Amino acid sequence: MRIAYDAEVDILTIDLDSKSIEVSEEVLPGVVADFGNDGRLMGFEIMDASKFTDFSQVKVFMSQWGDEDRVLDSSGALSVLPRTIKTQSAGD
Repeated sequence: MRIAYDAEVDILTIDLDSKSIEVSEEVLPGVVADFGNDGRLMGFEIMDASKFTDFSQVKVFMSQWGDEDRVLDSSGALSVLPRTIKTQSAGD
């Protein structure tokens, strides 16, 4: 899973799976769901995310990027850490 927030465009993205997206559909105003070719939910985007969530109240916001974890704490401090623990899927 990867969670990312882009403040420049105010979009929160939650990727549940890294497989390719077959179709994207706006399921609610400003909420786009992404589906794989098997119909499974792959992730979603929330447009104008700051209207729904106060990011200043987030204690720890972490997203995974390649071999790094990026952690943003509530004070706004960003830490970029090399990932030392390999994640496994439930089937492994």
